[in-house]
This record gives sequence, C-alpha cells and structure tokens, in this order.
Amino acid sequence: MGPRHSQEPSWISGVNKISDGRHWACAYGRNGSSFKALQIPEAADTQTSAINAQEVESNKMAFAYIEESKARITQYEEQLAKFNNMIPFDQMTVEDLNDTFPETTLDKVKHPYWPHKPIADL
Repeated sequence: MGPRHSQEPSWISGVNKISDGRHWACAYGRNGSSFKALQIPEAADTQTSAINAQEVESNKMAFAYIEESKARITQYEEQLAKFNNMIPFDQMTVEDLNDTFPETTLDKVKHPYWPHKPIADL
C-alpha cells in the first residue's frame, strides 16, 4: 500500500463545504441552534378542505350505491328462487307455462285469430 495523503480525494472536494472551506456542521454550530432558528416559509394549504369535501361526497355516493346493489341482489335472489322452484320446461304444460310466466298468456277472446296477439307486440 502506498503512503496516505493528507488531502481529500478530488470527488469529495466540494461536498458539504461552504465557499471558504468550512463544513456545514461547523457553520451552524455543534448544537444546531442556528439551523433550528432557520425558518422556511410554507405555502398556505388551500386544497385540503376541498379534497375532504370530495371524499365525504364520494363516500355518500359509494354507500348509496351499496344500498341500491343490496336491493338489486335481493330482487335477483327472488327471481332465482322462482326459477329454481319451477317445473322444468320439458315437463311443463301450456297452463303451467302461463302460470309461471303470465306474459306468455294469449288472449283468445280479444284476438280470436292466430297469433292471438297484436302484430305490433310480436
């Protein structure tokens, strides 16, 4: 190993030094009292209240959507129970079909000729 040099390497020469060669720690004293006295102005917070209001509104909308979804789920479960409890289609008679699905009932009195529905409804 070669002899040690008292000079700092070239890559350290400008790091953490003030223009006259002192280190930053020396410039502020050992206890940092000058550093603590330094006040840096901060911008006034103008957006937090608007963001909090948006958050409250979003939470209200989310809770409303959840409640509507629960109501839809209940309705869909009722429909599913209807389909699970009905007779299989291949075993149904026309009367069973009309009882299960009233919209399929044909009105032969009002429309006596086939297709027993107005043409516009087909």
